[in-house]
Amino acid sequence: MPSDGVVGESKWAILSDMAAGSPDAVPPTVLLADNRVGAAKRFAKTHGFPIVLKPEMGERGREVAIIRSNEALRSYIAANPSATLAQKYVGGLEFGVFFVRLPDETRGRVISVAHKQPLVVVGDGGRTLERLILDDARAVLLAHKHLRRHREQLHRVPDDGERV
Repeated sequence: MPSDGVVGESKWAILSDMAAGSPDAVPPTVLLADNRVGAAKRFAKTHGFPIVLKPEMGERGREVAIIRSNEALRSYIAANPSATLAQKYVGGLEFGVFFVRLPDETRGRVISVAHKQPLVVVGDGGRTLERLILDDARAVLLAHKHLRRHREQLHRVPDDGERV
């Protein structure tokens, strides 16, 4: 990964390099370019639903979606006009592994492993979405992003038990 996989790097380039070195390590993936809906439908027909659609230039799981139907596929592509990857869905837990090798070292080392879980706040029927974000120990760490992303519904009060 040219810059350690930071925001703004091409996922397609990274996954292509990984697949070239170890084809079984990367699920089947295509870059949707021309006729993105048609290409995504062909991919889903080949690999079956669900599939994963994600921006080619991603940021911490933003706009990654598990797609279970042609209708959801069309809706996702209409709402996300940028370059998109389609990937075969692989179930199970997801982990991030942070591996470091300094330029003068012949061997690297794993310095952390993190279980990746989607960020969710749970409504209590009383607090607004904004308050739930600000009161959540994890969500508050990136509150500026969550507040911007959900700006249209910050004053909505999610129902008791509703996951947002």
